[in-house]
Amino acid sequence: MKLKQKILAGLIVLALLGGALTACNSGKEESSSSASSSEASSSQTSSSEESQEQDTDEEQGVWSWSMEVPEGFANTEEDPNTYTSADGTCTINATVILKVDDIAGLTVEGYKEILQASFGESAQIEVPTVVVDQTPEGFPRAKTYAIMTMEDRAVHQMQYLMNGEELEYVITFTWIDGDWEALMKKTIETVEVKDGTLPSTVEPMNIDFQEPEGFAPQEGNPSMLYAPGYPEDSSNIMVSIMPKEPTFLDATQEEFQEMVESSYAQFGIQTQVEVQEFTFTELCGMPAIRFHIVYDLQGTRMEQIEYFVDGDYTYVFSFTQAGDAQWMEEFEKTIQTITMERG
Repeated sequence: MKLKQKILAGLIVLALLGGALTACNSGKEESSSSASSSEASSSQTSSSEESQEQDTDEEQGVWSWSMEVPEGFANTEEDPNTYTSADGTCTINATVILKVDDIAGLTVEGYKEILQASFGESAQIEVPTVVVDQTPEGFPRAKTYAIMTMEDRAVHQMQYLMNGEELEYVITFTWIDGDWEALMKKTIETVEVKDGTLPSTVEPMNIDFQEPEGFAPQEGNPSMLYAPGYPEDSSNIMVSIMPKEPTFLDATQEEFQEMVESSYAQFGIQTQVEVQEFTFTELCGMPAIRFHIVYDLQGTRMEQIEYFVDGDYTYVFSFTQAGDAQWMEEFEKTIQTITMERG
């Protein structure tokens, strides 16, 4: 199957976790400590003095975003594009990806289908609003609000989406508990994005591999290949292409392991990752990390093989086996067929 993937990784789920959260379609996902109404109300004021502009490193391209930072929210030097409330129940994150979706054509139903495909059929998805317009510079943008309910717990998400010339910008506001809606609606209206470009002037490589028999994309989520037994068997293959981030090659096994566990913890999911393999290797002649892990995700056994490849872009190959499925041998065969070539 020929793939030239420019996929919307990280809108709802992190690139590393995307396959697993989709595969765990039993719908048991979110919990967190509560934020009281009084705590949220105390954060209702923000001023221009608190407006924070974030510029990416030159190696990531010249783009920037700004907003009026809500009172009590803070970022870190390690992750300057993520702001978290003092009680940890609400986050605001900015991400840049290669442009793939036509935001001008986004609808409530289309957005709901994307969320449903990402979270699984058991999730109850409500999309109160999708507002599409243009920035003063004429770039298409959308402001969305969705509520995903799983096992009687709801995660609220607002997004500011914008198509630039070459990039797509995603500002995500997420909360699980607490009365944050009014403040997030106010904050999203202060978001401004300056379009930029990535340093690489080349197109991503053409990716080709022979997927296991029967694996195919589903309507509403063409960036992921699902097992032939989907949704009963939600094992899947996902390929992500993101701006070049070579620093992952400096990471340790422990850091990768903690990244998975802490990322799930943000959704209120506690899991312990067992690392089967962490190897510095090559894929198609490029430096790569092979990361093979096993863990329990709310009663479902997950087994994943991840390849992080350092090329002109960062390429991530994710092979996820869910529950009692037996795909790991076939996944290994698929990995051996991967090619990455210039068009």
